[in-house]
Amino acid sequence: MIFPCPLKDGDRIAIISPATTVMPEYVHSAAELLRAEGFDPVIMHSALGPACGSFAAGESDRLADLKSAIHDKTVKGILCARGGYGCAELLPYLSPEEVRENPKWLIGFSDISALHALWQRAGVASIHGPMAKHMTLLGAGDPCTRALLSILRGDTKMDYSAAPSGYNIEGCAEGRLIGGNLAVLNGLAATPYDLLSAEATDCAILFLEDIAEPIYKVERVLHRLFMSGTLQKLNGLIIGQFTEYKPDKNFSSMEEMIAGMLRKFGISDIPVLFDFPTGHVDYNLPLIEGARVRLNVDAAGGRLTSCADSSCGQEVVVGSGMSLKEVQRLVDEWIRMVGGRYFSELTNMALLTEETGELARVIARLYGDQVAKAGDLRKGLEEEVADVLWVLTCIANQTGVDMTEAFLKSIEKKTSRDRDRFRSLRKQ
Repeated sequence: MIFPCPLKDGDRIAIISPATTVMPEYVHSAAELLRAEGFDPVIMHSALGPACGSFAAGESDRLADLKSAIHDKTVKGILCARGGYGCAELLPYLSPEEVRENPKWLIGFSDISALHALWQRAGVASIHGPMAKHMTLLGAGDPCTRALLSILRGDTKMDYSAAPSGYNIEGCAEGRLIGGNLAVLNGLAATPYDLLSAEATDCAILFLEDIAEPIYKVERVLHRLFMSGTLQKLNGLIIGQFTEYKPDKNFSSMEEMIAGMLRKFGISDIPVLFDFPTGHVDYNLPLIEGARVRLNVDAAGGRLTSCADSSCGQEVVVGSGMSLKEVQRLVDEWIRMVGGRYFSELTNMALLTEETGELARVIARLYGDQVAKAGDLRKGLEEEVADVLWVLTCIANQTGVDMTEAFLKSIEKKTSRDRDRFRSLRKQ
């Protein structure tokens, strides 16, 4: 998972309205807050309209704003002004590749969950958190806004607590944090952006929230998630805030229904935390989608923390050096989320032969006697080296080779074998 670069003073944050119309004063107030924090907010061309029905602008205009924010190298973060409805219709015209090639923080929740799904498909972390209205009404001193700003500045270590609940299931687990608005994510079922598939949620910590969804509709989705194997694949489950619904004849609350369904499905061996502060509420903590986290639930309540030990590993931050262990994990996550599966070992050996041949061809043209073509620039050499490393990493992953350990052993072997052999050459 790629973590975008930390923002610094003067960095630009694009403000877009990819879904429903938003009050202009919310957008301008959020921009002023970001400016006071040292950033350079940019209100994108169609963020304030003209509206197209309930949408903040026409589909093409909203898409153009988002694409411009993604591809503009001077933009380091993208703040969505509001959710509502409209993000899903933009997905067919966006690609994980363009997000991955231009990794930057995406901020928002509710309908923005559709865009978070795109970021996850690209293998880029994003922030499920406060938007323009929250910033306007609660101000710069709000703890959720402060936590959001800290993440943008580079402090990506989450440490959040929740009060005890009679519905909780105690336990401790680690995994990748994914989730968002249940109705929005359910609407992406069987698409490339299905974050609720059994494959996408395998060993994950899933968090869910929603607004104005009747209890029976959420119950229906839970049945689907059980029948598809999603719930059985989870390492942990976080139930956020479900708001603006009414009790029905079957259940007095959403939490009662969810707890009952989990018992019915036999989901009892993973930690489940209820009433977590995320969703359409004032206390809406920013969650880093794609981060590796630990969920601990006991009699005292629940705690969600970013993993800092070796069992969870460190995330890859754009612009930082990567260890071999990070390279192996990054390739594995890309294969699982984007590629779908590894090629066979034999196929990868054939690919390695092909990529090595391409590398040899470029080297021969750049440094040997062959005539270099226009495309054989330095960039071409870097790409071919990266391609060889990629296939080698795939082979190491699928055969269980720890590249760090193997490399250190190789260095030790070469040092022991060649120390005396090259001593005379060093003296010359």
